[in-house]
Order: sequence, then C-alpha cells, then structure tokens
Amino acid sequence: MNYEMIRVLRSDLSYYVGLLYMAFLWLCGCQSQGSSPASTQDTPLSYEIILDTLLQGYTDSTSWFYPSVGVVHPEGWLVMTIQKWLTGKSDVFTPVVSGFSFDNGKSWSALEDPSDAFAFIPGEDGFETGMCNFTIKWHQKTETLLGTCHSVPYQNKKLIRGDRLPVWATFDAQTKTWNRWQPLFLPEEPQFYETNACADQRVDLPDGDILLPIYYRGKDEEPFTTSVARCNFDGKSLQFKELGNELSIPVDRGLFEPSLTRYGDTFYLTMRNDQKGYWAVSTDGLKFSEPQVWHFDNGEEVGTYNTMQHWLTHSSGLFLVYTRKGADNDHVIRHRAPLFIAEVDTSTMQLIKASERIAVPNRGARLGNFSVSHINEDESWITVAELMVGQGEEQYGANGNVFASRLRWNIPNALWKE
Repeated sequence: MNYEMIRVLRSDLSYYVGLLYMAFLWLCGCQSQGSSPASTQDTPLSYEIILDTLLQGYTDSTSWFYPSVGVVHPEGWLVMTIQKWLTGKSDVFTPVVSGFSFDNGKSWSALEDPSDAFAFIPGEDGFETGMCNFTIKWHQKTETLLGTCHSVPYQNKKLIRGDRLPVWATFDAQTKTWNRWQPLFLPEEPQFYETNACADQRVDLPDGDILLPIYYRGKDEEPFTTSVARCNFDGKSLQFKELGNELSIPVDRGLFEPSLTRYGDTFYLTMRNDQKGYWAVSTDGLKFSEPQVWHFDNGEEVGTYNTMQHWLTHSSGLFLVYTRKGADNDHVIRHRAPLFIAEVDTSTMQLIKASERIAVPNRGARLGNFSVSHINEDESWITVAELMVGQGEEQYGANGNVFASRLRWNIPNALWKE
C-alpha cells in the first residue's frame, strides 16, 4: 500500500472518527449548543450581505494586503490596520499603517504610522525583522484595543527561515496612535524556534486572560504543530502562562494558521494544511480533540486547502469563512477566491451546504488573507484586499480593492463584543 492510499484511507477514517467523537460529546452533554440555537427562535437567523470598497489601488511594485478592523468602545469608532505586499516577493511586506473612521467606515483618515510603532527592526548585512498579518480586536476586560501577529526575518527584502515570535501592540485612543510592538516571550524550548500567530482569531476570557492560537516548529523541523497559548493581559503587558495540547499531522507543513472561537460552552479551532482544512473542538480551550477534515453535510469534502479559514460567531449561529476548489475558480492561484461563508452544524461539525453563500466575489485576484470583525450587534465585517501579483488579474475585474463585506443580521448578535 503506497503513501497516497494510506493518506486517503486516513482521511476517510478521520471523517467517521469525527462523527463518532461529536456523538460522544452530545451523549455526555459536553456540547450544549445542538445544531444551532437559531432553530429554537421564532425568527430564523439570516443576514444581508453588502459589499463595500474601503479603498483601492495598487502599483507595479505593491498591492494592499490583509486589512483588519477593530472597534474602540464605548465611542464605537473604527480603527483599521493594513500593509502592502511587495510584488514578486514571497511574503515580503512593508510596515503596517493605520487609520480610523468616525462614520462606520464611510470615510477614513490617512493611513499612516506617525509613532513608528510598526517600524521594522534593522540588523546587519541586510537583515531586518518585520511583522505581518496584524489582527486587532477590542479586549473588553481592560478596555484596550489589542493587536497580535508574528515577527518575520528578512535579508535584502527576501523572506528567510529563522527565529520568529508572536508579537503584539496596543492602541492609544487618546492620541490615536499605536504603542510600539513587542514580543510575546515563550519558554526557551527548541520547538518554539519558529513560532507564529498569523491572522489569528483569539478568545478573550471573562477574567481577562487570552487564548491565543499559535503554531511552531523547531529549527530543523518541517511540519508545524498547532496549539493554544493561555496568556495574561492587563492592558499593558501580554505574558505567556500555559500551553494546550499539540495538534499536528505528518502531511507537508502540518497544521498552521489556526483560528479560535467560543460558541456556547465549546471552543472551536480551524486550521490550515497544504492539502485540506481541519477542525478540532475543546471544552476548556486548551485540550482539543484530534484534528478532522472539513466536510459538508452531504458527505463531500469542503475542498478548502493551503489557505486560512476564519470563524464568524453569532449568538444564534456559528459560521465558517473559507475558500475552496470547484467554484469555477481554477484561474485563481490556489483557488483563493471567492470567499465563501456557510453555517456550521455543531452537532456533526459539518458545513451546511445549503447555507453556503459568496461573501466576497471572485474577480481574478487572491482573497486568501482576510479578517473577520464584529462592528456592532447588528453588523459583522469580512475585510480583505485583492492581491495583485501581475498575472492578469485585471482581465477578470480586479483592481486592488480593499473590501468590507458587511453582514447585517436580522437578530442582534449578543456576542459582538467578545
């Protein structure tokens, strides 16, 4: 039996093992949500999608990359962070810039970093340390806008494999500037040589602690391992406390770019792999089940691969945002457009195929790096930039737009500040 046959058999077995596991959780009363609380309401949960363009434009040398939006409470005004990708360079970016909006995103201030909070750290012989995929979210306990991501090493504007750490920064609402980014220090152990928090979705606990999904590997290792780090955050300092169980598979680069959410009494993790997307569940946010491949409720694999997925969590339903094959999108690199959204049946951990909708359309450019934000109880955003790599994206309509796909709910989202 060759490796490919083993891999296929393992995938099929994982699917059925996942179903048995979810049945076990249900019998034990561990999964309190059922298929969806929306089904118990007189009015089913639904939403309207409004596609808005926040900004646009690209050049022969740069393209906008990874917009993330956070809300400053109680004022309710918005902050956006974004950076530029250098055309023709693999994962090489300019420093993050930031702007803000007082009219719910209709207009934005200049995108800048006046305090040099996101400036790269220079080194010798062309080395410098940057950061990328900065994700921002309000921390309710300390009333602080907190952003997290990871450091990246460059030499002569080229990404190199080297020491990485999760990094973080806080926003000063009085001056409307960011404080200097800092590292999250982890235990000095070999497996944390290359540790990342890429476009992560974190969970903030009632006591202020943060569950931050990370992935890491040793200096001479190849597959990444995913885990969740519990950290203390007091509004001024982010400190590591403990690490959950390790999740990995011996397929290409393993499991990476994880995103975490909490829905009811259960924590949900979704992870990227070069060949398929995976999920896992937990009752405490640290100890997760064995990773399983994403499927639709008709038994078919979702077909998402080699890019991130993110959660969109409403108090009356859990949704996944993703890309996939099989959508007349063979012309898009790694099938990274359009962006889809579908509801998760939490009793089986399958996506409800009939609920699938296009959140951001395919216009020929990659949309694989995106962010999800709750703006208020009535509106959630999926933000993404069309990545223009100079391979004819324009012929399909792309022009470097930075989109906000606004989902307007028919039922208020009680979880919008979490």
